[in-house]
Order: sequence, then C-alpha cells, then structure tokens
Amino acid sequence: MASSDTSTHAHKLIIWDFDWSMINENCDVWVLKHLDGVRSDGEQQSQTGGAASVHAAQVAPIEKDAISGMNLVEVQQNWMKAAREGGKAVLPRSSAEAPSTWTTAMHALFEEAAYRGHTLEQVHEAMAAIPVFHGVVSAIRDLHSAGVTHVVLSDANTYLIDTWLKAAGIRDCFKHVISNHGIIGSLEHGPMGATSLSVRALQPQHQQHGCKNPCPPNLCKGGTLLTFLHAEFGGSPQQWPALAYVGDGRGDLCALLQLPEGSSAIVRGGYPLDKHSAPLLPSAQQGKEESYRTLKVPASPWAAGACQVGSDAALGEVSVRSGWLRAERKLWHDGEELIGHLHSFASSSDTS
Repeated sequence: MASSDTSTHAHKLIIWDFDWSMINENCDVWVLKHLDGVRSDGEQQSQTGGAASVHAAQVAPIEKDAISGMNLVEVQQNWMKAAREGGKAVLPRSSAEAPSTWTTAMHALFEEAAYRGHTLEQVHEAMAAIPVFHGVVSAIRDLHSAGVTHVVLSDANTYLIDTWLKAAGIRDCFKHVISNHGIIGSLEHGPMGATSLSVRALQPQHQQHGCKNPCPPNLCKGGTLLTFLHAEFGGSPQQWPALAYVGDGRGDLCALLQLPEGSSAIVRGGYPLDKHSAPLLPSAQQGKEESYRTLKVPASPWAAGACQVGSDAALGEVSVRSGWLRAERKLWHDGEELIGHLHSFASSSDTS
C-alpha cells in the first residue's frame, strides 16, 4: 500500500492515457464486441458477432442496406480499412458517406447500436467488465489518498471513461477527464425514444491543430497537455508539479515531448510508444535540434461543453515542441512493473 506521507506526494501529477494503459483493452472495440455478443434484449447471441467474424468486413458491399447484415465490429473494420486503403465502404444509415476517422466511426457505430436496440445499460455492463491489470485500481486510490493528482488524457471519449472510473470506484480520484466528448442524446434516425452515445471530436473538424508530431486530427495530446498545465499551474515549467505520463500509443508521443526534465515517461514496452520514443532518447539525438510550432487547440478541454463545433472562441494558441525526450523513459510490461514505477515516482523527492 502507498505511503500516507502527503508531504512527499504533494505537488505530483500523473497523466494517464486510458486504452492499453490504465485498462488493458481498447474500450471502443471492447464495447462493440460485447454488443455483438448479446441481442438487444440482453440475451447471448448464438454463434454470431464478436471476434469470430471480424474479417468479413473486408469484402463488404457499398450498398446502404448492407450494414444490416454485418455486426458492429465488421462495420468498424470495414470503415477503417476503406479509410486506410481506399475501396468500398458500407454506408451508415444516416449519411451518404462512410466515416473516415476513428472518432467519426465510433459516433456512427454507437448510433447504429442504438438503432439495433442496444441500450446504455449494455454499454455499462461492457465497461464494468473490461480487463485491467491487478492492483492498478488500488494503486490509483492509494496514491490519490496520499495527495497525488490524477488526470486522464485520452483519445477515447468522456462517457466511456467516466463509466469505467465510476464502476471501478475511483472517479473521485481524477481531477479531470480530457477526451473526445461523449454525450447522451436522442437517436435522430431510429426507433422512437431510443437514446444514443454521441461522440464528438475534441478538436473542431473545421479547425485542425496542424501538429507535426504523430497526433490524430481530433486530438493533439501535447498541445492539450500544455494548455491544461498553463491554465492550472502557470506558463513556466518551474510552476508545474512533478509530472509522470503513462502511455502506450503513437498518439502519446507528442505529450511525452512536452514533459520537462525531471519528469517520468512511463511507457508500455512492446507497444507503439516504445518503438516511436526510443529513437528520441537524448543519446540518439546527437547534432539534432528541437523545434516549436504554434498550434490552435481547445482552450479549456476539461470543461463541460468545451470546444463546441464551429466555435473559434473555444480555441487557444500554444507552442508545441518537437525533438528529443527530456523526461526519463521507464518501460513497463505488466501491472507489477507499472505500479512499481508509479510508487517510485510518487515517493521521489519533489524537484519542481
């Protein structure tokens, strides 16, 4: 159990990615597979849906009615394959175009799930059962009790993340959940009274951030992290708490590059962030220079209703760094290693 010495743990902030970092799954795909495995009335499907037929979408026809004969995972894979490689894509019920990004695809897939009669209760059941490394939830709770601040910075969506945090009993341990907006509303094209999870990109589609680091179009994690730190603590790294970032994906790299010297980059070994961050260690950067680029990102991404689509007033400018890692990179491969790094960070002397 973590130490209760709050004087040691004060002024420390852990920023968490969600999928494959805090939980041991992709929450979007996990929910789709769960919904594919149950009928809309809650009973288990018989030999349909789920992982058994995820490759069938590669030959999906383009006709709009084709979506009725595919499970949700098949539709998701069909759309992402078409976005990557071109070719035919099945059409959603409510649009003449197939989604071309992960976020827009998830929005359309949750609408499709609601159209088929799946409920938010079934989504909650899926999130409550999502895999997580043993001991991670307890470690988060213990560190919070000892004075460590936790924040989620994720490319999933606020609704699914909040749902899992509440199910795990640790929502109160997190000061903010910064992610794409997950909002519950009425289904526009479907059964009367049906409700759907609407997923809206954090970055307005008409105003791209333009980051040169490998960030998805809907979220520059580096710029968003800097915006949060500036608003909460001030514009100078000397004003910030000691920082640790837990991540696994390529999209986490930009956030790692914004961490000042003395921070901890807690990277999942064998995952894309490991591969993409290794060449950016200081020892590999001989003769290379860092660079900065001014971006426009959501000004208050943690606020309810922040960054409404079409609202330029919700954007603010921030200077995002590219170059090499200043933070110390620490690899983890299982829950025990992750928890060890978290406790080591929390118990280290505060150098901020």
